[in-house]
Order: sequence, then C-alpha cells, then structure tokens
Amino acid sequence: MNGHSRQGAASLVSSPPRGVIFAILAFCFLLCQFLRSAFAVVAPEMVREVPLTAGELGLITSTFFFAVAITQIPSGMMFDRFGVRLTAGIALVLAVIGGFVFAYGGSFWEFVFGQALLGVGTSPVFMGSIVVIGRWWEPKRFAAMSATMMSLGYLGNLSATTPLAYAAAWIGWRHSLAIVAAGLALSTVLILVIVRDAPRDHAWWQPRQPESLRQVFGGVREVLRHPIIPGLFAAAFIGYSTSFAVRGLWVGPYMLEVHGLDAITRGNILFLFAALGTAGIFVSGQIASRLGTPRPVVICFATITAVTSLIMAALPNPSVPLFIVVVSVFALLSNFYPAVLAHGQATFPDRLRGRALTTVNFAVFIGVGITQVVTGFLINAFPVDAQGAHPEVAYRLMFAWLFAIGTIGTIIYAIWAKFQKPVAASSGE
Repeated sequence: MNGHSRQGAASLVSSPPRGVIFAILAFCFLLCQFLRSAFAVVAPEMVREVPLTAGELGLITSTFFFAVAITQIPSGMMFDRFGVRLTAGIALVLAVIGGFVFAYGGSFWEFVFGQALLGVGTSPVFMGSIVVIGRWWEPKRFAAMSATMMSLGYLGNLSATTPLAYAAAWIGWRHSLAIVAAGLALSTVLILVIVRDAPRDHAWWQPRQPESLRQVFGGVREVLRHPIIPGLFAAAFIGYSTSFAVRGLWVGPYMLEVHGLDAITRGNILFLFAALGTAGIFVSGQIASRLGTPRPVVICFATITAVTSLIMAALPNPSVPLFIVVVSVFALLSNFYPAVLAHGQATFPDRLRGRALTTVNFAVFIGVGITQVVTGFLINAFPVDAQGAHPEVAYRLMFAWLFAIGTIGTIIYAIWAKFQKPVAASSGE
C-alpha cells in the first residue's frame, strides 16, 4: 500500500470510534490467549488419549512460541509497510485452521502442526494491537492502554482454567477448543471489516514514498544496533517465559503429580493464578505510566519473580497452602511485559515502531520456546513412578532454571537498558 492509496483509503472509509477498535482487538487477543494457555488444563486429558511424554508436551508448546518468534520481525515489516489490519487479518486465517487441527489432532505431529499454524496466525495480533494503540492514543497513555489491552486479553487465561475444566468435563476438551477457534474466525472478520490502522488525520495516511526492500531491512538493522537492545531483549526474554512456564504448562501437571489434585481443583487454583497475573499486568503498566519511566517496574517485578522461583526450588515438598501463596506472588508479578514495551515504545520513532516492537517481542517468544524445551527436558530427565508421575524434585529443578534465567535477565536489563529517547507525539495523536 503506497502513500497515495493510504490517503485514498482514509478519505473513502469512516473511522470507527477508537473504543470499538480497541474492543475488537482485545476480543481477538483474549481468544488467542485462551488457545495459548489451555495446555495447562487439557495436557493431562491429552496424555490420556494420546501417549505423550513430558518432553513431547514441552515441544508441542514450544512449537507455538518458536512459530510466533520467527514471524515477529516479518510482521513488524508488514505493519510498517501494509498496516496492522491487513497483516493480522490475513494471518489469522491460518490461526483458525490451526485451532481446529489442534483441537481434533490424534498424534504428536498433528498437535505440533496445529500449534505451528496457531503460532504463525496469531503472531501479529498483540504487537499489531500495540502499534494501533500507539497511533490512536497519546504517548503518555501508551503504557496504561497497552497494559489494559493485555489485562483484557488475559481474561483468556482466566477462561482457560476453571471454565475450560468444566467445559471439558461437559462436552470434552476437543469440542471446547473448537468453539474458541470458531470465535477466532469471527474476530478475524471483524478486524478486516472494522479496524483501522490510525485516525484519519494521522501521519500514517499521508502520502510518502514506500520503503524499498533494502530500506525495510535497513530499519531492522537500525533497531538492532541501538544500544538499548541487549537490555530490552533480556527483559523481554524473561518477561513472559517464566510466567508461561508455570501458569501456561507445568503448574497443572505439578498439582496432579505432586499433590494429586483433581481437575476441578486444579482449574480453580489456575483461575486464581491467572486472575493475579491479569491484575499484575494491569498494575505494571499503570505504575510505569505514573512514574513516567518503566525501568524501576521491570527491575522490581523481575527481582521478586526470581526470588519466588528460588523459594519454590529450595523448598522440599511444600504444603498446598504454601505452594499457593508463593506461586500467587509469582503469578502477580512475573508478567511485567507492558513496562518493557513502554520502554521500547519511548525509544524508537514511529517509522520504526512496528519493526522495533516486534523485534523486541521476538525475544519474548524465543524465551518461551527455549524455556519450554529446557524445562521439559529437565522434568523428563527423572524417571516416573508406577502411576506415571514425575518426582517432586524434577519440578524443583524446573523452578531453579526459572530463577537462573530471571536473575541473569534482570542484571542484563539493569546494566544495558539505560538509553531512552522520548518520542514526541505525532500530528495525528
């Protein structure tokens, strides 16, 4: 889409209220989060139907995040070149197909293929939403609005706990996931028909010479050469991977194999953790907005996350109440990614923003993919008992890994992420 066609599109279509655009994107993100987080509830049921090892479970979930990771930078290029609406809307068609493939898969490789399609198809949704927020809202509200988007989207995490457990008991986990995939199809249509990339008077719609392919890649190089990137990458690497490793996968098997809790009880506890995680996302963004700098939020939240991981690694056979208390603190503070995004948003100009934010987001999904593979390998290294359960020490080793990467990531961010160049509001904001 060149500058003239953008200007023509702006004059031919009306701009819906930004609240409507926000609601559609949040609804889509909610469904993406549901499909991403359902593993913790359905994994035990999947294993009963299809024999899967802990290592294979880790690989299935890692497939999703690696697929998202490898499509982040290309998505950012397309955001800056063609816009969020077309990029996300077209990609989501693959996600819908992947949702149905995963829901009705009958083998390890079918589950992997479904997760790969889901990863590629949903990869532009969140960062595309963040780019749209940056164009529809003023810079001083960016951290708060992006945190609100994440919080609303993470209602999908809440839905993928007790509600999913009840739905799976009622109609089966496969049909439950298929219904969500159908909802994702609806949100895809809404994005293509209603969402607009920017207000009609925003600079996005003004005529400008399209970047050549060389210039597009040059923008990526410009982002990667910025001195803040090592720190942002480190914070992004730990800003979601530690949270997802626990709440998104291993805490479900942990509660089953270590404490013997039934599916509904596990779902209730997962609901608590997801609710706290949703609140923590919102709080991190609000605090970053009020402070005017996200740096203290990232360092504080990341440090406490590492400490709670260390406690779980050091405590042998904690009681259920103690486990709930420690992991509740972990869940509340482990996803501080809105503050990391705010740091990146304030550092790069609008012409690079799509590429900058998706490049940083690349580190998020690489972090999750690596963490899922490593934790699956660590847990699978221990032999199972007669009931097929892994020993408690296997999960303690998993928490030790989370402590190690959390500590290293926090230190790198504290050292490198000191360069921040505030960006003035664009004319359209």
